[in-house]
Amino acid sequence: EIYTRSLVGSVKMCIRDRVQIDSGTAGNDWGLRKTQWLLAQADAPTAVMALGRHLLKGVLVACKRQNIRIPQDLSVVTSNDSDLAELAEPAISVIRYSTYDLGRAAAELLLDQLAAADPASAPSRTEIPTEFVLRASCAAPPVHARAGAPDRLTTNTSPR
Repeated sequence: EIYTRSLVGSVKMCIRDRVQIDSGTAGNDWGLRKTQWLLAQADAPTAVMALGRHLLKGVLVACKRQNIRIPQDLSVVTSNDSDLAELAEPAISVIRYSTYDLGRAAAELLLDQLAAADPASAPSRTEIPTEFVLRASCAAPPVHARAGAPDRLTTNTSPR
């Protein structure tokens, strides 16, 4: 089976064609609680996207508290750059974009909808240029995650 999970201001869990969204106030504490919850699952993720600088601190704290090694156990990516992303150990990979361009595009879309006779009649698509900055926080999934081995938080204490 294919499992993908990410923090996106809400937690999205995609298990094949099912999507569950848990929305809440996205901040440090919320990011911490949701990351702890994700990491406690039997099929814990191998990567987390903290899409918002305000979530990254919670993700990093959860990893530290649960002895999750980045990137050996979990790859981490955040959106837009910050001092925290650069100074974290290891440095966190980012999806970089211009917040000015994002705000301008959002304002233009809003003004276009307000000016339209029927705002729902003309859906539009706007793309903001992005850049992926690969740093030390990303790696291939651990072997056990690819091979369907037991959860990484479970240790085998039986004699060999």
